Amino acid sequence: MLTNNILLIGYLGLYIILYLLRATKKSNFSPLSIMNFLLIYFAFSAFSSFVYYNVISIFISKYDDLTLPPFIYLAVCNIVAFIPFFKYENNEPSLIISDRQMKVLDKIAILLAICAILPFIETVFQIPKALVSSEGLAEIYEEKLEGAEVENYMSFISRKFFYIILILDYFTAPLLFVQMTKKVVNKKIVIGLILCLVTLWAYNMIRGGRSTMVQSILYTIVCYLLYRKHISDSVNKRIVYYGTVIISVGAVALMAVTLSRFIARDSSVYNNPFEWMALYFGEGNLNFNVDMWNVADKTSGGFKTIPLIMSIFEGHMITVPEIWAAGDSLGIPGNYYYTWIGQIYSDWNVFLTPVIIVFLTSIFSKQVSSSGYISIISLLSSCIIIMEKIMEKKERKHKSSKWHTIFWACF
Repeated sequence: MLTNNILLIGYLGLYIILYLLRATKKSNFSPLSIMNFLLIYFAFSAFSSFVYYNVISIFISKYDDLTLPPFIYLAVCNIVAFIPFFKYENNEPSLIISDRQMKVLDKIAILLAICAILPFIETVFQIPKALVSSEGLAEIYEEKLEGAEVENYMSFISRKFFYIILILDYFTAPLLFVQMTKKVVNKKIVIGLILCLVTLWAYNMIRGGRSTMVQSILYTIVCYLLYRKHISDSVNKRIVYYGTVIISVGAVALMAVTLSRFIARDSSVYNNPFEWMALYFGEGNLNFNVDMWNVADKTSGGFKTIPLIMSIFEGHMITVPEIWAAGDSLGIPGNYYYTWIGQIYSDWNVFLTPVIIVFLTSIFSKQVSSSGYISIISLLSSCIIIMEKIMEKKERKHKSSKWHTIFWACF
Protein backbone atom coordinates (compact mmCIF):
# COMPACT_ATOMS: atom_id res chain seq x y z
CA MET A 1 0.00 0.00 0.00
CA LEU A 2 2.87 2.36 0.78
CA THR A 3 4.41 1.80 -2.66
CA ASN A 4 1.08 2.49 -4.37
CA ASN A 5 0.65 5.72 -2.42
CA ILE A 6 4.15 6.82 -3.46
CA LEU A 7 3.20 6.21 -7.11
CA LEU A 8 -0.03 8.18 -6.72
CA ILE A 9 1.68 11.06 -4.91
CA GLY A 10 4.36 11.14 -7.62
CA TYR A 11 1.70 11.29 -10.36
CA LEU A 12 -0.05 14.11 -8.48
CA GLY A 13 3.25 15.90 -7.84
CA LEU A 14 4.06 16.05 -11.56
CA TYR A 15 1.07 18.27 -12.33
CA ILE A 16 1.65 20.41 -9.24
CA ILE A 17 5.28 20.97 -10.25
CA LEU A 18 4.27 21.93 -13.80
CA TYR A 19 1.73 24.40 -12.41
CA LEU A 20 4.26 25.94 -10.02
CA LEU A 21 6.84 26.25 -12.81
CA ARG A 22 4.33 28.21 -14.88
CA ALA A 23 3.39 30.37 -11.90
CA THR A 24 7.01 31.30 -11.12
CA LYS A 25 8.36 31.72 -14.66
CA LYS A 26 5.44 33.22 -16.57
CA SER A 27 5.40 36.99 -16.12
CA ASN A 28 1.78 37.40 -17.23
CA PHE A 29 0.55 34.40 -15.23
CA SER A 30 -3.24 34.39 -14.94
CA PRO A 31 -5.55 31.98 -13.09
CA LEU A 32 -8.00 32.37 -15.99
CA SER A 33 -5.81 30.37 -18.35
CA ILE A 34 -6.69 27.22 -20.27
CA MET A 35 -3.30 25.67 -19.42
CA ASN A 36 -3.71 26.44 -15.72
CA PHE A 37 -7.20 24.96 -15.79
CA LEU A 38 -5.90 21.76 -17.40
CA LEU A 39 -3.07 21.39 -14.89
CA ILE A 40 -5.39 22.06 -11.94
CA TYR A 41 -7.96 19.63 -13.30
CA PHE A 42 -5.48 16.79 -13.83
CA ALA A 43 -3.90 17.48 -10.44
CA PHE A 44 -7.37 17.27 -8.88
CA SER A 45 -8.01 14.03 -10.75
CA ALA A 46 -4.71 12.58 -9.46
CA PHE A 47 -5.56 13.72 -5.92
CA SER A 48 -8.99 12.08 -6.23
CA SER A 49 -7.25 8.86 -7.31
CA PHE A 50 -5.15 9.03 -4.14
CA VAL A 51 -8.23 9.57 -1.96
CA TYR A 52 -10.29 6.93 -3.75
CA TYR A 53 -7.49 4.35 -3.55
CA ASN A 54 -7.06 4.80 0.19
CA VAL A 55 -10.81 4.49 0.75
CA ILE A 56 -11.52 1.57 -1.58
CA SER A 57 -8.30 -0.49 -1.38
CA ILE A 58 -9.58 -2.10 1.81
CA PHE A 59 -12.53 -3.52 -0.13
CA ILE A 60 -11.13 -3.98 -3.67
CA SER A 61 -7.82 -5.81 -3.80
CA LYS A 62 -7.24 -5.34 -7.55
CA TYR A 63 -5.87 -1.85 -6.92
CA ASP A 64 -2.99 -3.40 -5.01
CA ASP A 65 -1.32 -4.03 -8.37
CA LEU A 66 -0.52 -0.42 -9.33
CA THR A 67 2.72 -0.05 -11.32
CA LEU A 68 4.84 2.87 -12.52
CA PRO A 69 4.81 2.45 -16.38
CA PRO A 70 1.05 3.17 -16.83
CA PHE A 71 1.35 6.43 -14.89
CA ILE A 72 4.37 7.48 -16.97
CA TYR A 73 2.41 6.62 -20.13
CA LEU A 74 -0.61 8.67 -19.00
CA ALA A 75 1.55 11.63 -17.98
CA VAL A 76 3.51 11.72 -21.26
CA CYS A 77 0.34 11.46 -23.39
CA ASN A 78 -1.36 14.19 -21.36
CA ILE A 79 1.61 16.54 -21.56
CA VAL A 80 1.96 16.04 -25.33
CA ALA A 81 -1.76 16.78 -25.71
CA PHE A 82 -1.28 20.05 -23.76
CA ILE A 83 1.06 21.47 -26.43
CA PRO A 84 -1.57 23.04 -28.79
CA PHE A 85 -3.28 24.78 -25.89
CA PHE A 86 0.07 26.00 -24.55
CA LYS A 87 0.85 27.49 -27.98
CA TYR A 88 -2.65 28.93 -28.29
CA GLU A 89 -2.27 30.68 -24.97
CA ASN A 90 1.18 32.08 -25.77
CA ASN A 91 0.60 33.10 -29.40
CA GLU A 92 -2.77 34.75 -28.76
CA PRO A 93 -4.06 34.30 -32.34
CA SER A 94 -6.92 36.48 -33.56
CA LEU A 95 -10.25 34.77 -34.12
CA ILE A 96 -11.42 34.78 -37.74
CA ILE A 97 -15.11 34.23 -38.52
CA SER A 98 -16.35 34.83 -42.04
CA ASP A 99 -19.73 36.48 -42.68
CA ARG A 100 -21.12 33.19 -43.98
CA GLN A 101 -19.94 31.30 -40.92
CA MET A 102 -21.37 33.92 -38.58
CA LYS A 103 -24.75 33.73 -40.31
CA VAL A 104 -24.83 29.95 -39.80
CA LEU A 105 -23.76 30.31 -36.16
CA ASP A 106 -26.38 33.00 -35.55
CA LYS A 107 -29.16 30.88 -37.04
CA ILE A 108 -28.24 27.89 -34.87
CA ALA A 109 -27.99 30.15 -31.79
CA ILE A 110 -31.43 31.65 -32.47
CA LEU A 111 -32.89 28.16 -32.96
CA LEU A 112 -31.49 27.01 -29.61
CA ALA A 113 -32.63 30.18 -27.85
CA ILE A 114 -36.21 29.70 -29.09
CA CYS A 115 -36.19 26.00 -28.23
CA ALA A 116 -35.09 26.75 -24.65
CA ILE A 117 -38.09 28.87 -23.61
CA LEU A 118 -40.80 26.24 -23.04
CA PRO A 119 -38.54 23.48 -21.58
CA PHE A 120 -37.04 26.04 -19.18
CA ILE A 121 -40.46 27.19 -17.92
CA GLU A 122 -41.67 23.61 -17.36
CA THR A 123 -38.38 22.70 -15.65
CA VAL A 124 -38.61 25.64 -13.24
CA PHE A 125 -42.05 24.46 -12.10
CA GLN A 126 -40.76 20.90 -11.69
CA ILE A 127 -37.74 21.71 -9.46
CA PRO A 128 -39.71 22.21 -6.17
CA LYS A 129 -41.41 18.82 -6.64
CA ALA A 130 -38.07 17.10 -7.16
CA LEU A 131 -36.58 18.60 -3.98
CA VAL A 132 -39.47 17.72 -1.66
CA SER A 133 -37.84 14.44 -0.54
CA SER A 134 -34.17 14.18 0.39
CA GLU A 135 -34.04 10.73 -1.20
CA GLY A 136 -36.34 11.45 -4.13
CA LEU A 137 -33.58 12.24 -6.60
CA ALA A 138 -31.71 9.06 -5.67
CA GLU A 139 -34.84 6.93 -6.07
CA ILE A 140 -35.31 8.21 -9.61
CA TYR A 141 -31.69 7.39 -10.40
CA GLU A 142 -32.03 3.87 -8.99
CA GLU A 143 -35.12 3.30 -11.15
CA LYS A 144 -33.10 4.27 -14.22
CA LEU A 145 -30.30 1.88 -13.26
CA GLU A 146 -32.82 -0.94 -12.97
CA GLY A 147 -34.02 -0.24 -16.50
CA ALA A 148 -37.30 1.41 -15.56
CA GLU A 149 -38.58 4.16 -17.83
CA VAL A 150 -38.59 7.33 -15.75
CA GLU A 151 -41.52 9.59 -16.56
CA ASN A 152 -40.56 12.71 -18.50
CA TYR A 153 -42.21 15.72 -16.90
CA MET A 154 -42.13 17.81 -20.09
CA SER A 155 -45.09 18.22 -22.41
CA PHE A 156 -45.08 16.74 -25.93
CA ILE A 157 -44.04 20.00 -27.63
CA SER A 158 -41.49 20.80 -24.94
CA ARG A 159 -39.86 17.39 -25.37
CA LYS A 160 -39.37 18.06 -29.09
CA PHE A 161 -37.72 21.40 -28.35
CA PHE A 162 -35.56 19.82 -25.66
CA TYR A 163 -34.46 17.08 -28.04
CA ILE A 164 -32.98 19.74 -30.33
CA ILE A 165 -31.12 21.24 -27.36
CA LEU A 166 -29.88 17.81 -26.37
CA ILE A 167 -28.40 16.82 -29.72
CA LEU A 168 -26.68 20.20 -30.10
CA ASP A 169 -25.44 20.45 -26.51
CA TYR A 170 -21.78 20.35 -27.59
CA PHE A 171 -22.30 23.64 -29.46
CA THR A 172 -24.35 25.62 -26.97
CA ALA A 173 -21.44 26.94 -24.87
CA PRO A 174 -19.20 27.80 -27.88
CA LEU A 175 -22.11 29.56 -29.58
CA LEU A 176 -22.75 31.51 -26.38
CA PHE A 177 -19.21 32.88 -26.31
CA VAL A 178 -19.16 33.51 -30.07
CA GLN A 179 -22.04 35.90 -29.47
CA MET A 180 -20.00 37.64 -26.79
CA THR A 181 -17.08 38.26 -29.18
CA LYS A 182 -19.26 40.67 -31.17
CA LYS A 183 -18.93 44.41 -30.73
CA VAL A 184 -22.69 44.59 -30.18
CA VAL A 185 -23.90 41.64 -28.12
CA ASN A 186 -27.44 40.41 -28.76
CA LYS A 187 -28.69 40.00 -25.18
CA LYS A 188 -31.80 38.02 -26.18
CA ILE A 189 -29.74 35.33 -27.92
CA VAL A 190 -27.27 35.24 -25.03
CA ILE A 191 -30.06 34.78 -22.47
CA GLY A 192 -31.64 32.07 -24.64
CA LEU A 193 -28.37 30.12 -24.84
CA ILE A 194 -27.87 30.46 -21.07
CA LEU A 195 -31.38 29.05 -20.60
CA CYS A 196 -30.33 26.06 -22.74
CA LEU A 197 -27.45 25.31 -20.37
CA VAL A 198 -29.47 25.86 -17.21
CA THR A 199 -32.30 23.67 -18.51
CA LEU A 200 -29.88 20.84 -19.29
CA TRP A 201 -28.38 21.05 -15.80
CA ALA A 202 -31.76 21.19 -14.05
CA TYR A 203 -33.24 18.40 -16.20
CA ASN A 204 -30.35 16.12 -15.31
CA MET A 205 -30.68 16.98 -11.61
CA ILE A 206 -34.43 16.35 -11.57
CA ARG A 207 -33.86 12.92 -13.07
CA GLY A 208 -31.32 12.07 -10.37
CA GLY A 209 -28.20 12.32 -12.55
CA ARG A 210 -24.95 14.21 -12.09
CA SER A 211 -22.64 13.37 -14.97
CA THR A 212 -24.27 15.60 -17.58
CA MET A 213 -24.34 18.53 -15.16
CA VAL A 214 -20.66 18.12 -14.24
CA GLN A 215 -19.65 17.72 -17.88
CA SER A 216 -21.66 20.72 -19.00
CA ILE A 217 -20.31 23.00 -16.26
CA LEU A 218 -16.72 21.96 -16.97
CA TYR A 219 -17.27 22.30 -20.71
CA THR A 220 -18.73 25.80 -20.30
CA ILE A 221 -15.69 26.87 -18.25
CA VAL A 222 -13.33 25.39 -20.86
CA CYS A 223 -15.09 27.19 -23.70
CA TYR A 224 -14.93 30.49 -21.85
CA LEU A 225 -11.20 30.11 -21.19
CA LEU A 226 -10.60 29.42 -24.89
CA TYR A 227 -12.72 32.39 -26.04
CA ARG A 228 -11.74 34.78 -23.24
CA LYS A 229 -9.01 36.62 -25.13
CA HIS A 230 -11.40 37.32 -28.01
CA ILE A 231 -13.92 39.03 -25.71
CA SER A 232 -13.70 42.64 -24.54
CA ASP A 233 -12.63 43.38 -20.94
CA SER A 234 -15.99 44.88 -19.97
CA VAL A 235 -17.90 41.82 -21.21
CA ASN A 236 -15.34 39.52 -19.54
CA LYS A 237 -16.01 41.14 -16.17
CA ARG A 238 -19.74 40.54 -16.52
CA ILE A 239 -19.16 36.94 -17.63
CA VAL A 240 -17.03 36.23 -14.56
CA TYR A 241 -19.58 37.83 -12.21
CA TYR A 242 -22.78 36.31 -13.59
CA GLY A 243 -21.05 33.05 -14.54
CA THR A 244 -19.87 32.59 -10.95
CA VAL A 245 -23.44 33.06 -9.70
CA ILE A 246 -24.96 30.62 -12.20
CA ILE A 247 -22.28 27.95 -11.76
CA SER A 248 -22.53 28.28 -7.97
CA VAL A 249 -26.24 27.51 -8.18
CA GLY A 250 -25.39 24.54 -10.41
CA ALA A 251 -22.82 23.35 -7.86
CA VAL A 252 -25.44 23.52 -5.09
CA ALA A 253 -27.80 21.45 -7.23
CA LEU A 254 -24.99 18.96 -7.84
CA MET A 255 -24.39 18.61 -4.11
CA ALA A 256 -28.12 18.10 -3.57
CA VAL A 257 -28.09 15.13 -5.93
CA THR A 258 -24.87 13.80 -4.39
CA LEU A 259 -26.20 13.98 -0.84
CA SER A 260 -29.49 12.43 -1.90
CA ARG A 261 -27.80 9.43 -3.48
CA PHE A 262 -25.34 9.09 -0.59
CA ILE A 263 -28.15 9.05 1.96
CA ALA A 264 -30.19 6.57 -0.07
CA ARG A 265 -27.35 4.08 -0.56
CA ASP A 266 -25.45 1.89 1.84
CA SER A 267 -22.58 4.07 2.99
CA SER A 268 -20.53 1.34 4.67
CA VAL A 269 -17.73 1.78 2.12
CA TYR A 270 -17.65 5.59 2.12
CA ASN A 271 -17.58 7.65 5.30
CA ASN A 272 -18.82 10.81 3.58
CA PRO A 273 -20.06 11.96 0.16
CA PHE A 274 -16.70 13.57 -0.65
CA GLU A 275 -14.99 10.18 -0.59
CA TRP A 276 -17.78 8.88 -2.79
CA MET A 277 -17.28 11.75 -5.25
CA ALA A 278 -13.57 10.88 -5.46
CA LEU A 279 -14.72 7.79 -7.38
CA TYR A 280 -15.94 9.90 -10.30
CA PHE A 281 -12.79 11.96 -10.68
CA GLY A 282 -10.20 9.43 -9.58
CA GLU A 283 -11.16 5.94 -10.72
CA GLY A 284 -10.11 6.50 -14.34
CA ASN A 285 -6.40 6.68 -13.51
CA LEU A 286 -6.60 3.57 -11.32
CA ASN A 287 -8.67 1.60 -13.84
CA PHE A 288 -6.22 2.41 -16.62
CA ASN A 289 -3.29 1.32 -14.48
CA VAL A 290 -4.61 -2.07 -13.37
CA ASP A 291 -6.97 -3.03 -16.23
CA MET A 292 -6.54 -1.16 -19.51
CA TRP A 293 -2.73 -1.26 -19.44
CA ASN A 294 -2.80 -5.06 -19.61
CA VAL A 295 -4.80 -5.28 -22.87
CA ALA A 296 -2.10 -3.62 -24.99
CA ASP A 297 -2.29 -6.28 -27.73
CA LYS A 298 -6.10 -6.27 -28.08
CA THR A 299 -8.58 -3.83 -29.61
CA SER A 300 -12.25 -2.94 -29.20
CA GLY A 301 -12.40 -2.41 -32.95
CA GLY A 302 -13.03 1.33 -33.17
CA PHE A 303 -16.29 1.33 -31.20
CA LYS A 304 -14.87 3.69 -28.56
CA THR A 305 -13.29 6.37 -30.77
CA ILE A 306 -14.96 6.22 -34.19
CA PRO A 307 -18.56 5.07 -33.57
CA LEU A 308 -19.86 6.99 -36.61
CA ILE A 309 -17.57 5.08 -38.99
CA MET A 310 -18.35 1.81 -37.23
CA SER A 311 -22.06 2.59 -37.62
CA ILE A 312 -21.58 2.73 -41.39
CA PHE A 313 -19.92 -0.68 -41.37
CA GLU A 314 -22.54 -2.14 -39.02
CA GLY A 315 -25.44 -0.69 -41.00
CA HIS A 316 -27.04 1.04 -37.99
CA MET A 317 -26.17 3.61 -35.34
CA ILE A 318 -23.98 1.99 -32.69
CA THR A 319 -25.82 1.58 -29.39
CA VAL A 320 -24.51 1.93 -25.85
CA PRO A 321 -24.71 -1.86 -25.17
CA GLU A 322 -22.62 -2.47 -28.31
CA ILE A 323 -19.96 -0.01 -27.15
CA TRP A 324 -19.86 -1.63 -23.73
CA ALA A 325 -19.74 -5.10 -25.28
CA ALA A 326 -16.74 -4.02 -27.37
CA GLY A 327 -15.01 -3.05 -24.14
CA ASP A 328 -15.98 -6.37 -22.54
CA SER A 329 -14.28 -8.17 -25.43
CA LEU A 330 -10.96 -6.89 -24.08
CA GLY A 331 -11.50 -8.93 -20.94
CA ILE A 332 -12.27 -5.89 -18.76
CA PRO A 333 -15.58 -4.15 -17.90
CA GLY A 334 -16.67 -2.16 -20.95
CA ASN A 335 -18.77 0.31 -18.98
CA TYR A 336 -15.93 1.54 -16.75
CA TYR A 337 -14.02 4.75 -17.36
CA TYR A 338 -10.29 4.48 -18.15
CA THR A 339 -9.42 8.18 -18.78
CA TRP A 340 -9.68 9.82 -22.19
CA ILE A 341 -6.41 8.14 -23.15
CA GLY A 342 -7.91 4.79 -22.24
CA GLN A 343 -10.69 5.37 -24.77
CA ILE A 344 -8.09 5.70 -27.56
CA TYR A 345 -5.92 2.96 -26.08
CA SER A 346 -8.76 0.42 -26.19
CA ASP A 347 -9.12 0.91 -29.98
CA TRP A 348 -5.54 1.56 -31.07
CA ASN A 349 -3.33 -0.26 -28.51
CA VAL A 350 -0.23 0.83 -26.63
CA PHE A 351 1.86 1.72 -29.70
CA LEU A 352 -0.61 3.55 -31.96
CA THR A 353 -2.22 5.65 -29.21
CA PRO A 354 0.83 7.96 -28.81
CA VAL A 355 1.13 8.17 -32.60
CA ILE A 356 -2.48 9.32 -32.89
CA ILE A 357 -2.06 11.84 -30.05
CA VAL A 358 1.12 13.26 -31.61
CA PHE A 359 -0.56 13.45 -35.02
CA LEU A 360 -3.61 15.31 -33.71
CA THR A 361 -1.41 17.53 -31.55
CA SER A 362 0.69 18.47 -34.58
CA ILE A 363 -2.39 19.44 -36.59
CA PHE A 364 -3.80 21.70 -33.89
CA SER A 365 -0.39 23.14 -33.01
CA LYS A 366 0.00 24.21 -36.62
CA GLN A 367 -3.41 25.88 -36.51
CA VAL A 368 -2.30 28.24 -33.76
CA SER A 369 1.39 28.77 -34.58
CA SER A 370 1.70 29.03 -38.37
CA SER A 371 -0.22 32.32 -38.53
CA GLY A 372 -1.51 35.08 -36.32
CA TYR A 373 -5.11 33.87 -36.37
CA ILE A 374 -7.27 30.87 -35.61
CA SER A 375 -10.42 29.90 -37.51
CA ILE A 376 -13.74 29.38 -35.79
CA ILE A 377 -13.70 25.73 -36.91
CA SER A 378 -10.36 25.14 -35.19
CA LEU A 379 -11.58 26.83 -32.02
CA LEU A 380 -14.84 24.87 -31.94
CA SER A 381 -12.93 21.65 -32.55
CA SER A 382 -10.57 22.55 -29.71
CA CYS A 383 -13.53 22.93 -27.37
CA ILE A 384 -14.84 19.49 -28.26
CA ILE A 385 -11.44 17.77 -28.08
CA ILE A 386 -10.51 19.30 -24.76
CA MET A 387 -13.86 18.21 -23.32
CA GLU A 388 -13.06 14.61 -24.23
CA LYS A 389 -9.78 15.01 -22.32
CA ILE A 390 -11.23 16.17 -19.04
CA MET A 391 -14.39 14.13 -18.72
CA GLU A 392 -15.95 10.93 -19.95
CA LYS A 393 -18.88 11.67 -22.25
CA LYS A 394 -21.75 9.33 -21.48
CA GLU A 395 -23.03 7.65 -24.60
CA ARG A 396 -26.56 8.34 -25.75
CA LYS A 397 -28.80 6.69 -28.29
CA HIS A 398 -27.76 9.27 -30.87
CA LYS A 399 -24.00 9.66 -30.91
CA SER A 400 -22.93 13.28 -30.96
CA SER A 401 -20.26 12.53 -33.56
CA LYS A 402 -22.74 12.37 -36.41
CA TRP A 403 -24.01 15.85 -35.52
CA HIS A 404 -20.45 17.17 -35.51
CA THR A 405 -20.07 15.88 -39.08
CA ILE A 406 -23.28 17.56 -40.23
CA PHE A 407 -22.25 20.79 -38.52
CA TRP A 408 -18.85 20.98 -40.18
CA ALA A 409 -20.49 20.37 -43.58
CA CYS A 410 -22.35 23.68 -43.20
CA PHE A 411 -19.02 25.50 -43.46
